[in-house]
Amino acid sequence: MKKQVLSLFILFCFLSFTKNELNIVKKFIRISNTYDFKKISTIVSSNYQETFIDGSVEIKSLDDLKKRFEWREIMNSKVTLKDLKIGDKKGQVIAIESNRNYIDDMLDRKSRTLKIIYQVNNNRIINAVIDTIPGHKELSIVNFKKWEEFIAFCDKNNLNTNNPIDDKAVAKRLRKNLLLYSKNKKR
Repeated sequence: MKKQVLSLFILFCFLSFTKNELNIVKKFIRISNTYDFKKISTIVSSNYQETFIDGSVEIKSLDDLKKRFEWREIMNSKVTLKDLKIGDKKGQVIAIESNRNYIDDMLDRKSRTLKIIYQVNNNRIINAVIDTIPGHKELSIVNFKKWEEFIAFCDKNNLNTNNPIDDKAVAKRLRKNLLLYSKNKKR
């Protein structure tokens, strides 16, 4: 009887911890879609990073994350959660996320869907590792072709397309150029 009670208690604790980790990731995605850096900074660690599965760094600091939020807001970037589950390691949450933004809308590109492996510790997300899913390479080729057509239009019309992703001024100029491209394409 004592073993059964202890087993149930351990199971209950495990389930409540894992549910909490899932909820933290859901909250992260929900807040990300509102671009509220102040709120997001309450659920990520002070040394939060995002890397790709190959080790290359996408976001190296909270300052980078803040700049990315500003860029995402200008580009109306939205994440849709497709799937969420507990990973094999302690504190690991695996999400399948679809991302769409103004660039995709204006260039008629398909949404990108990726696997994101979050690491949660002490109610904060420490890092996120970005991985691809089957079909990503083919989709990227199609989407990149549409991006190249846009860049060719910008070059032909002497439109500046410098692309540091975390610069607000560049994001605003990019948005303006995308609108010009879209209007020109409809003619």
